[in-house]
Amino acid sequence: MPGLDRVLKLVRVDFAPSDRPPSALRVLVALVISVAGSLAADALLVAAGTALFPSTKGYVHFQFHDYARLTIIGVVIACLAWPIVTRISSAPRWLFFRLAILVTLVLWLPDLYILDLGQPGRAVAVLMLMHLAIALVTYNSLLHIAPAKTAGAATQNRRRGTGLSFFAEPLAAKVPEITLLFWVVKIMTTAGGEALSDYLALGSKVTGAVIETLFLVVGLVWQFRTRRYVAAAYWFAAYAIATFGTGISDTLHLVVGIPYAGTTILWAVVLALVFWGWYRSEGTLSIHTITTRRRESYYWATVFATFALGTALGDFTATALGLGYLASGIMFGMIILIPAVAWARFGLGSVAAFWFAYVVTRPLGASFADYFSKPHSISGAGFGDGRTAAAAALITAVLVVYLAVTRHDIQPEISPQPGHRAAVNDDALGR
Repeated sequence: MPGLDRVLKLVRVDFAPSDRPPSALRVLVALVISVAGSLAADALLVAAGTALFPSTKGYVHFQFHDYARLTIIGVVIACLAWPIVTRISSAPRWLFFRLAILVTLVLWLPDLYILDLGQPGRAVAVLMLMHLAIALVTYNSLLHIAPAKTAGAATQNRRRGTGLSFFAEPLAAKVPEITLLFWVVKIMTTAGGEALSDYLALGSKVTGAVIETLFLVVGLVWQFRTRRYVAAAYWFAAYAIATFGTGISDTLHLVVGIPYAGTTILWAVVLALVFWGWYRSEGTLSIHTITTRRRESYYWATVFATFALGTALGDFTATALGLGYLASGIMFGMIILIPAVAWARFGLGSVAAFWFAYVVTRPLGASFADYFSKPHSISGAGFGDGRTAAAAALITAVLVVYLAVTRHDIQPEISPQPGHRAAVNDDALGR
C-alpha cells in the first residue's frame, strides 16, 4: 500500500529502531515519578487558579477525585507508549515529542467544548494548563529517567545530509528580502489575521479554535518543508500565525480575564526571552542568516510573539487608553516612522530598526482592521469582520502572487554554516 507506506515514512514509523529500548524497571520508576509530579502540578495549578480567580473555587473539575483518575490513566498510557515507540521508529524522541503535542491538542478539545457550553472561561483555561503540565512532566520524566540509547553522532550527521528528515535543512535563506512591498504585505497579513480571528470568534469557540489551529499547522508544515524562500508558503505561514496569535492574545483577555496592560507586558517579556535565546544561540538576529532549521524556528517564534504583543498593545491603546481604533492606527503609523528615521539619519543598527518596525506593524494593521470591521458604537466603521477579513485576504493574495511571479524579494544566495554562530554585521539587514 504505497499510501500507507508514505504516511509511515512521514511520521518516521520505519520499524528499524537504532536505539536500545529502556528497561522495564526504568519505565516503572518514570511512571511513579510522572504520576506524582503530574498530580502535584495539577494541585498547584488548581491552587493558583482559585487564588487568582476566586470565582472558580469549588469548580467540579478542580476536585482531586475528579482530575486524579484521568491524570493517572493518561500517564500510564504514555509510559506504555514510550517503549513501543522506541521499537517502531529510528527516531523515537522525534516521534514521541510530536505524539505528546498531538495528544495534548486532542485533550484540549473537550475543554473547548465545555467552554462553548458556557462553563467558566477562567476555570477551563486552568484545565488546559493542567493537561499541558501533565504532558511536560511525563515527557521529560520518560526521556530523562527511561531514555533510549541514542544513535552516534556519525549516524545523526548522515541523516541530516539525506532525505530522511521530514523537515530538511534549508538550501538558502527562508525569508524574503526587505523591500517596501514586504512592509505592505506584512501590514495586510496583520490586518487580515486580526479580522479573520475576530470573525471566527463570532460563532462556536470550539470550531474557531480548531480552524485557527489547523490553519497554523498547515502553514508551518508548508513553510518548514520548503528548502528556500517561497513567497506563497512564507506568507501563508505569516497569515496563519497572525490569526492564531490574535486568538491566543484575545483569549488571555476575554476568557482568562487578564487586562490588556497585563497581556501587553506578558507578551513583551515572551518576545524578549525569545530574542535573548536566539541571540545567545546564534550570535545574531539578522534575517539574512535564516539558513538553518534552528534559526528558522527562532524566527517564527519571534514572529508569533510579535503578533501576540501587537494585538494586546493595539487593544490596550484603543480601549484601555480610550483612543479608539482609528486614532490608534494613526498613532502607530507615526511610530513606525521612528526606526526608519533613526536608521537613516542617526545610525540605528539595521537589525534593531527592522525588529522595531516589525513589532509596530502588528498594532498598526490590527488597529485599522478593527476600525473598518467594528461597529460604530465602539469607534469602528461598521464594515464587519467577515467582509474585512475577505478584503484583506484578497489584497494579500494578489500581492503574494505578484511577488511569486516577479521574484523581486528573493535574497541573494549566501553560504550557510549550520551549527556555527553567525558573524553578521547589523548593516547586512534591510538593505
